Amino acid sequence: MLASIPSRDYPRNCSCSLEEAVTAAELDAIVERLQQRIGTETPRTITEVEKGAIRRFADAIGDPNPLYRDEQYARRTRFGGIIAPPTFVAAFTAGHFPEIVDSTLPFERMLHSEDTCTCWRSMRPGDVITAFARYAGAFSRQGSRGPIVFQQADLILQDPAEQRVAEVRITTVSF
Repeated sequence: MLASIPSRDYPRNCSCSLEEAVTAAELDAIVERLQQRIGTETPRTITEVEKGAIRRFADAIGDPNPLYRDEQYARRTRFGGIIAPPTFVAAFTAGHFPEIVDSTLPFERMLHSEDTCTCWRSMRPGDVITAFARYAGAFSRQGSRGPIVFQQADLILQDPAEQRVAEVRITTVSF
């Protein structure tokens, strides 16, 4: 997924380059401030997984697998019923991303650059999932056109017993 989120505080009419706009000392201060956010969490949301939502998601991603839509077929598999595609974790980002990352950095652009997903078990219709995001860290690098700041957060999905169902490491890049 690639999303561009313009930073609110970047001076749009600035004729300076980003290298001039953010000094090395300012960049260090930005990363230090972001590092202080480690452990910050979004409010938890609770969602019941619905069979129709799984089917619509599979349709949206163009996946015709009958495991995601055909109850009779799915019952005959090792899963014993309909399950959600592994990428269904994306359905739980509302209220958590981009809210968990700092979008006020003094850069022209912020991109949702990478997701790394770990699934502990498949989601099924009727599952009740608690979702929240936790800020995981920030670091900077020097790019060919100036400084780049990376922010990372974890989208955590749990069942009612607080057992992990899935976790997604979300990385953004600001430049």
